[in-house]
Amino acid sequence: MLALRMREKGASGPGTGTQTYTSGTASWTAPGSTPFNITLTATGGGGSGRGANPIGGTNGGGGGATLSSATVAVTGGVTYTIVVGAGGTGNSSNGNNGAATTFKQGATTLVSVGPGAADQSGGTAVSGTYTGGTIHFGGSGGNTVDGDTINGFAGGTAGTDLSAFGASVGGGGGASWRGAGANGGNATTTSGAPGVNAAANSGGGGGGGGRGDVNDNLSAGGSGGSGYLTFSW
Repeated sequence: MLALRMREKGASGPGTGTQTYTSGTASWTAPGSTPFNITLTATGGGGSGRGANPIGGTNGGGGGATLSSATVAVTGGVTYTIVVGAGGTGNSSNGNNGAATTFKQGATTLVSVGPGAADQSGGTAVSGTYTGGTIHFGGSGGNTVDGDTINGFAGGTAGTDLSAFGASVGGGGGASWRGAGANGGNATTTSGAPGVNAAANSGGGGGGGGRGDVNDNLSAGGSGGSGYLTFSW
């Protein structure tokens, strides 16, 4: 009994705190020396818009998924790795998907929140050993139309002017639960404008590139917004 009391006295609690991550890879060592729970919210990166193609319209990227207010068990003294998903990079071709936002202990994934895709699809994949929380799917990007609005954040607006034969506007990016999608590029009789990049840490999809007539150079889609992760205890 005496030895047990001595161990209890030597244990250190975590106190309270908040950690927020907005880009790249980072590590966090949990404070104290005892198990405790954190409450975590994370958003995956948004997909880029597609570049304008020679034969038709172009779509905005999908917004990243979000997991809000999930409970994750951690242990004081243990180091965890956080990766904030990058937004997909826009180009004049098919674009790029965003990347997942993750919270890991070594090789074990405690939380993974999926990205939006360059093919319009909003993020839906959320997994891990967390409990509770709410999953919010990312909005779909629009194919020459506006992207989906999510949680009051607007989907990107499609570009304007379809008057010229062969012209096509860029679709708007889909919003995430955390931020808006980006606007698509305009089309004119002679040229198309590139899609707009989504804001950093929004998880929103990039806007699609606009295109002028069939001989126009292809305009790039906008890049998706990067993800986000925060937790408190």
